[in-house]
Amino acid sequence: MTFFYAASVTLKHYFKKKYDRNCIKKHKHYMTGKYNAANSIEISMKKAKAKSKQLGYTFNDLVLGILSKVLKEYFVSKEDKTDSITLSLPFTLQTIPRNVKDYVYHNNFSILTIYFKLIDNFDEAVKSG
Repeated sequence: MTFFYAASVTLKHYFKKKYDRNCIKKHKHYMTGKYNAANSIEISMKKAKAKSKQLGYTFNDLVLGILSKVLKEYFVSKEDKTDSITLSLPFTLQTIPRNVKDYVYHNNFSILTIYFKLIDNFDEAVKSG
C-alpha cells in the first residue's frame, strides 16, 4: 500500500510541475541535439576546500552557491527571467572501488531530481543550498 501511495504522490507532484522552458531548454520534451559545451580551468580541490572553510561554508554549499550564481548570471545575460531549473542527477548507493580495474559499468543507478533555485546573491545562494 505504501508503494502505491508514494508513487501516486510522486506522479501528482511531477505532473503539477511546469516544464522547464528557458534559454537552455527551449522545448517541452526534447533538446535540440546541438552540443553547447566548454572546458573550464582546473581548480585545486585543496584550495577550494580551504576557501570554503575560511568562508564558513561546507564544500558542497560553496559549489552549489557558485553554480546557482553563475547560472543566474547566464540566464540574465540571455534575458531569461527563470528563477529555478530542474536537474536530473545519476545516483547510486554502490561503494566507489579503490582501484580503477575494479570498477564495473552497469545500470545499477537511479535518477535523483532536484529543483534548483537560481539566485544572484552568492551568500544567499550558499545559505539556500
